[in-house]
Amino acid sequence: SSSWYRLDLEGLSIARRVGDPEMVKEALAVVPKAPFLKDDVRRRLWIQELPGQRAVAKEFLDTGLWRRLTRSSPSRRSWQTQADLASRGLSVPAPLAFWERPNGSGVILMEHSAGQGLDRLLHRDWKGMKLRERRQVELHIAHLLHSLCRRRCLPGDLKACNILVEEGRAVLVDLDGVRRGREITAEEMASAWAQLNTSIPRAIRWRARARVLLGAGLKGPLARQVFDYWGVRSTED
Repeated sequence: SSSWYRLDLEGLSIARRVGDPEMVKEALAVVPKAPFLKDDVRRRLWIQELPGQRAVAKEFLDTGLWRRLTRSSPSRRSWQTQADLASRGLSVPAPLAFWERPNGSGVILMEHSAGQGLDRLLHRDWKGMKLRERRQVELHIAHLLHSLCRRRCLPGDLKACNILVEEGRAVLVDLDGVRRGREITAEEMASAWAQLNTSIPRAIRWRARARVLLGAGLKGPLARQVFDYWGVRSTED
């Protein structure tokens, strides 16, 4: 039989947020054929309507014989990572429920964010935004980066497409591969931030990038390395 987990933190429990777990399992029993937000050989995402709220379902497909023998479950690791980041106060979609199948595959239910991807916002809307609106976006990104740095969290794929900008905050999504702990070096953190920088359109001027870094409150070796990595100026400056 499947194992059912719920997060025992105030405000995140499946029992309080979406009601009876059996009702959630029943809702997940019929996986939609389309459209998927993401669909590949390892996982797929879709919007799941639950009683009283909208959620995002992330299904990890059959993990294969090796993962079954070693009891290495990507769905469980993803759930634990997301629950841990949420408990640390990071701006991530709140985890709602986790359902694991006997073969190691499983489904995670998480809060649905109505935010827009940072990459799309910068490509399509940035030039038409008012100065005050631009500064708000910069502030949200800076706050997110500051939180990651202060809590020693290193995303495995820190790119503009994995940051959603919504009213009042920037939300980090695609949390697979996130590392946590003091063993993360300043160079590794700077490299991840460099990946974010290269994913931002070149039309975004270096002054805006500098404001984000200054707003993130970088200090010491990490500050020097990140400013060095982010030192490429736009051709439009």
